[in-house]
Amino acid sequence: MIEWVVLGAAALGAGGYAVRLLTRGRAHGRWSTLLAEVAQAIEGRASPASRFDNPELRAEVDGLTLTLRLYDVHKGAGGRAEVQVRLPDPDDTSRLYLGWDVAETPPDLAHVPEVPYPTTLRVQGVLTARADDPVLATRVLESSLLELTDVRREANAKQVEVVVRGGYLTLVLHGLEPTTQLLVRALKTTAALAHRVGSAAKGTALPAPADPVPTQGSGDSEPVPAPEPLPEAGPVTCGLCGGTPSGSGAWVRCRRCRTPYHAECFQQATACLEEGCGSVRADPFEP
Repeated sequence: MIEWVVLGAAALGAGGYAVRLLTRGRAHGRWSTLLAEVAQAIEGRASPASRFDNPELRAEVDGLTLTLRLYDVHKGAGGRAEVQVRLPDPDDTSRLYLGWDVAETPPDLAHVPEVPYPTTLRVQGVLTARADDPVLATRVLESSLLELTDVRREANAKQVEVVVRGGYLTLVLHGLEPTTQLLVRALKTTAALAHRVGSAAKGTALPAPADPVPTQGSGDSEPVPAPEPLPEAGPVTCGLCGGTPSGSGAWVRCRRCRTPYHAECFQQATACLEEGCGSVRADPFEP
C-alpha cells in the first residue's frame, strides 16, 4: 500500500512538472515569435538570440547597439523587459536612477543622493530620482519623462526603471503586456534616452535651471512622483480648509502628490491629507 502511495505521489509530481514545463515552453515560443516580428519591424539591424529562459534580441537603432531581454516569460503579463545600451561617449563614473512606482531602490544605488523633483511638472504616481549630478538629473527628467509616461501607458507596465551606471543605460518595464509595437517602442525609447543623457551631460539637451529646485529644510529627500503633462483644471483650493488664494498668505504643494495647501494649514496637518499620500514634505509655490 505504501509503495502505491509513493508511486502515485511521484506520478502527480512528474505530471505537475510536465505541465509547468509545457506552459513555460509555450510562453517562450510566444515571446520568441514576438522578437522575430520585432526583428522584422525595427528600422535597423536586428537578430534574435536563442535562450530558453530569457529570450533576447540585439538591434541597431539610431547608430546604437541595444540588447532587449525578456524575463519570467512564463508569467505572461507578470514578466519584464530590459533594454540595455552603451552610452555614446560614456562617463563610466556617472550614475542616475529613476524608479517609477518601484517600492525600493536597488541596494547598490540606494546610497546615491536623491534629487528633488522640479515643481513645474505635474505628477502621477511616485518617482524616485537619484543621481550624482543633480543638474544632469533635472535635465534628463524634464526632457524624458513625457516619453516614459507614453511608453508606460502603452505597455500597461506596473513599474518603470531607468538605470545609468558603468557607461550603460538600461530601461526596465515590469509587468508589461507584450506586443510587437511595444517592444519596438521600448527599443526606440531607450536609444532616444541614451542620446538625451549624452546631450544633457554635455549641456546641450536643455538649459540648466535658473534657480535651484525649492525644497523645505536642508538635505531632506523623499521619493517624488512622475509627471502628468496635462494642465491643472479648476480653482486652487487648500487641501485642509478648502480656502482659495483670494487673501494673503503663503501657499505650498505636497511634494509627492502636489496637492495645494495654505502653508499654515500644512503645518497644522503635519502631513498631506490626500488618501494614500501622507507626505510630510511640501514646496512653496505662487497660486
